Amino acid sequence: MTSPAPAAPRALLTDFQPATFLERGATVPFTSPLLQQARIRLGAGGTREVVLRNPSGGPGWYVGPWDGVVELARVTVHDRLVYKRIEETGAITPLEIRRAARTVSAEGYGGQAAKAAAVAAIEAEEREWRGSYATLLATLLGQAGLAGSDLIAKAHSRQELIELAPSLLAPIAPRLGLAPGVMAETLEELATVLARMGGAADRPAQTPRDLAAARRLLAEIRTLAAEDTRADPDAVRAILGVGDMTVTLAEDALGRARAEATRPQALVMAWGENRAATKARLTRAEWLLDGWATLVSIWDTAGEQPPGSQRHALPEIHLLLPMLPREVTGGTVQPVAPPNYARKVVRGAEWLAELADADVIARNERALARTVA
Repeated sequence: MTSPAPAAPRALLTDFQPATFLERGATVPFTSPLLQQARIRLGAGGTREVVLRNPSGGPGWYVGPWDGVVELARVTVHDRLVYKRIEETGAITPLEIRRAARTVSAEGYGGQAAKAAAVAAIEAEEREWRGSYATLLATLLGQAGLAGSDLIAKAHSRQELIELAPSLLAPIAPRLGLAPGVMAETLEELATVLARMGGAADRPAQTPRDLAAARRLLAEIRTLAAEDTRADPDAVRAILGVGDMTVTLAEDALGRARAEATRPQALVMAWGENRAATKARLTRAEWLLDGWATLVSIWDTAGEQPPGSQRHALPEIHLLLPMLPREVTGGTVQPVAPPNYARKVVRGAEWLAELADADVIARNERALARTVA
């Protein structure tokens, strides 16, 4: 949907140190080089803005209106459809953006590998939601000394669980000052958030998988840096510095969210009292890891290429590093600014730049199968 608010002014920021995750925005998985790792956020007055690296290739970040961002340059059909899907759904959080992009990939616009990965991911997400909802409901009943686990186990679809919940919650709801239907709706919303992290450490949900992939990326970069003296030391230092803090904070946030999930009655009350603050706590790990799936996919895709390709991928990963906002760093750790990777195009040889862009797009489409999973 298009915001009726006035368009945001365009600006080039030489130093972008977001205070919060909301100010940093959520990554949009575009495949076009210009829009790679672009982020969408809500700006002043609720207008949607895009934040991306300086389109000229020089230092700094471009901040401007989200509306019409795909008109900045020639972009892929996939990117236009992702933009359109975001417009239709109003997606603004990492979960919402990922879902919107998955529906595009599931229709085959990112290639067959991405289509298969997206379809599988959509099916897995539905299973994770049912598991999360059933666990919340059963735990809530069990802690209240009520039966119902057998009925929950027999419900094999989202609709069956939704229809079953109000009658099971009827004895509990009055104690909390809630109607059974309202309580059931709250559990639905909580299940959507908690399904991403899994209810236990051994449940392989999306956020734990993202965390494990980021941790593996850092370990492999450490190994490469130790074995290959030609690895860019500034890129390695920046990636490991930001990455180590990211995975440490994400692991802590994930553990805290899982602990809250074991106390569903308190969680339901907290959701009703301050939905935004509760959701922010539960999704902190997801926001921390937002954008790292793209970095992992770039690294893994380079690993399928000739020897040395991963070493050459380090500057790009450095350039695309998600900035940690001050709300988690306290302002004590600043992202290491990458050098100027501006591309020089010789007049009359623009076709060479177009070929290079085509190679990057092809690489990004291969990597898409990993980022939508």
